Amino acid sequence: MARRLVTLGVATFIFILAENMAGTLSTDYSLKQNAIAQLDLFGPFVILYLLPAFFTSFTVARAWRRWWA
Repeated sequence: MARRLVTLGVATFIFILAENMAGTLSTDYSLKQNAIAQLDLFGPFVILYLLPAFFTSFTVARAWRRWWA
C-alpha cells in the first residue's frame, strides 16, 4: 500500500511540475503562489488520470493472475 501511495505522490508531483514548465509558471509570482495556482488542476487530474489508472491496475493485475495461473 505504501508503494502505491508513493507512486501516486510522484505522479502528482510530476504532473504539477510539468504544468508549471508548460507556461503556467510566472516569474512575477513566488513559488508558493505558483503552487497554489496548480490546486485548480488537482481535481481533474485525480478524476481523469489517477482514479482510472488506479482501478485499471487492479483489473489488469487480476486478469494477469488468472491468465498466468
